[in-house]
Amino acid sequence: MIKENPRYFFQYAKRYLRTREQIGPLLTEEGIQKEPQQICEALSAQYQKVFNSPDKRKMVINPQAFFQEIPEHDEPMDITVTVEDITKALKELRVNSALGPDGVPAVLLKTALKPLQHP
Repeated sequence: MIKENPRYFFQYAKRYLRTREQIGPLLTEEGIQKEPQQICEALSAQYQKVFNSPDKRKMVINPQAFFQEIPEHDEPMDITVTVEDITKALKELRVNSALGPDGVPAVLLKTALKPLQHP
């Protein structure tokens, strides 16, 4: 059937693949809620309970000043990176992390920890 008419097969499969899931019944403090209106109210109450308003202390008041470009430093910065710093950073890296701008996968960095410890 698939070889003869694959389009028909996939249309048939797609039609029966879609299932409608019901929400509920839900267990609330008042007991088991089965009616759609009660379920809506219970879900709304839960949403309102966990919804957070933005923290006013962390809001950006002046976006132009906040997002302005920082001028480049002409002077070299005196930073010392130790072998321990590199080891700690690589150990904290998650294996399934996304690629960085250099395109090197995290799993490679973690696997090559010993050779990469020394500059």
